[in-house]
Amino acid sequence: MDIKAKNNEKLEKLLFLELSKEKVQLIFDKEVINECYFPLKYSELTSKVSEGDPLEELPVSLFIEGMFYLLGLDPDFKYAMLYKEILSKMNSSISYIKFLISKEVEEKSEGEALILIKGLLQVEKTMDNYKKAFLLSDALRLLNNDYEEEELMIIEEAEKLDSFPEPYFYKAMVLKDKDDYAGAYYALNEYMVKGGEKTSELLVLKNMLQEQRDYSSGKELAYTNPKEALKLLLPLLDTIASNAILYFYIGVAYRVIENYEKAIYYLDESVFIDNELVEVVNELGINYACLGEYATAVSYLRKAFESTKSVEICTNLIMCYIDMKDIEKAKVHLALAKKLSPKDEVVLEIEKMLG
Repeated sequence: MDIKAKNNEKLEKLLFLELSKEKVQLIFDKEVINECYFPLKYSELTSKVSEGDPLEELPVSLFIEGMFYLLGLDPDFKYAMLYKEILSKMNSSISYIKFLISKEVEEKSEGEALILIKGLLQVEKTMDNYKKAFLLSDALRLLNNDYEEEELMIIEEAEKLDSFPEPYFYKAMVLKDKDDYAGAYYALNEYMVKGGEKTSELLVLKNMLQEQRDYSSGKELAYTNPKEALKLLLPLLDTIASNAILYFYIGVAYRVIENYEKAIYYLDESVFIDNELVEVVNELGINYACLGEYATAVSYLRKAFESTKSVEICTNLIMCYIDMKDIEKAKVHLALAKKLSPKDEVVLEIEKMLG
C-alpha cells in the first residue's frame, strides 16, 4: 500500500465530533454560523474515554492534535480553512503541536510526525518548519521510496518562499537517487545560487552530478547528434576512463559521423576493459563492414550472434555475406533470421533482394 492510500486509510479512521456554534465559540473563541465537525484521533479519544473522561469534557489539546493531523492528511478538507483560522489564533496550539511532533520522533513514529508537521505547515509556513519537514521526509524516503512524492510536494511548496535555498538541496538529493542527474545538477546549482553553503563535499557532489549528467546526455545523443555527444563524452575519459560503456558510446558517435578508424580504436579500448559486452562486439563488426573488411566484420558479428541470437545482428551478418558474394551463407542465415522474426521489415527486404 502506497503512502497516499495509507493516509486515506488514516483519514477514514478519524472520528468527527459535532459541536454547536455555541460550543465552538466557547472552546475556540470562534464565531460560526452553523454547527461544525471537528476531528479526533480514535486512539486518543478511546484512551480518554477509558480513563472515565466524559465526552463533553474532552481537553482542547485533543482537538488541536486532531485538526493539525487532518490538515496534514487532507489540506483541502471541507472545514480546513476554519481549522487554520482557529489554530493560527490559539497561542498555545503551535507550541503544543511542535511538542507532539518531537514526541512522535522520539518514539520512532516518524510517519505520524510527518503528518503533524505537514499540518503545521498549513498554519505556519516558516523556514524552520520546512527544514524539519525536509529532515523527516528525507529520512523516511531513504527507508521507503514511497515517501518520494510526499517529500517532493513539501519541496515544491517550500520553493515559493524567498531566499530559501534548502528545498533545492533536498530536491537534488531526490533527483540524484532517481538517476535524474541533469535535474539534480540544476537543483544543486540553484541551492548554491540562492545562498546555500558551498562545502567541499557539495562541490564534489556537484562535479559528480555534472559528469553523470554529461554521461547520460552523451549516451542519448550518440546516435542522433554524435558531434554534441563527443563534446560531452570525450572529457569524461579523464575521470571515468575505466568505464567500458563510455568507450562504446564514443565509438558509436564516431561511427555515426563515419570516422570508422577512430570508432574501432575506442571500441577496442572498451573490449580491453570488458570483453563480454556483446553490443561492443557487434559495433566492431559494423565498423569493419563499413570499411569493407567483411571477413573481419563477419568474425565479430558471428561471435555476437552466437551470444544473443539477435535478428538485428543476423541481418548484419547476411549483408556482409551478400557484399562478400557468398550468397549460399547469406541464404542460410536468412533462414535463421526468418525463424527468429519472420515479420521483421529488414528480413523481408533481404528476402526480396535474394529472390
